[in-house]
Amino acid sequence: MNKGRKWTKEEELILRLYYDLLPASEVAKILGRTEWSVRHKARELGIAKKQRGKFPKYLMKLVTLIKDKYI
Repeated sequence: MNKGRKWTKEEELILRLYYDLLPASEVAKILGRTEWSVRHKARELGIAKKQRGKFPKYLMKLVTLIKDKYI
């Protein structure tokens, strides 16, 4: 059952790009959605997190800069 708004193709693309790189909570903030909806949509699209370690701070800063400039 879907009570929220539909996912756009752009949101799905952002999810595919960032889901493995960022915590689901961060992807949710970028998309303006709940963490649950992000995890659910990722599972629905067959997107899995491959990286299990802590994301390096310097890469997190780079992703934040890119996100702020282009999203």
